[in-house]
Amino acid sequence: MICDIYGGDEFLVLSFREQPSFQDDVERFQRHLKDLPFDDLTRQPTMSGGYTWGLCQGAVDLRKMFALADHFLYQAKEAGRNRIHCEPFDDQKAEISLHEIGNLIDKSS
Repeated sequence: MICDIYGGDEFLVLSFREQPSFQDDVERFQRHLKDLPFDDLTRQPTMSGGYTWGLCQGAVDLRKMFALADHFLYQAKEAGRNRIHCEPFDDQKAEISLHEIGNLIDKSS
């Protein structure tokens, strides 16, 4: 498993585990985070996440997978936070997600 910061408070996790095992890991981490004592905070931290899985055949697919996982992350946040949204990799959804990210970048420039 490879983990790195990907944005301000977002992390990128590359895992080579099967999807059901990875989902178990994510849920276990969520529960562990909920049980940690954060005495100095006014609000207990939560974890929202988005991920996809499938066969990655190169850099273009990897970029599409990142875009789709990012899209799923925002869906999880919009659904009420502390949720995980995931679906198998879908090339058409990924293309739409890449286009949306491109529009956001253009607007911020």
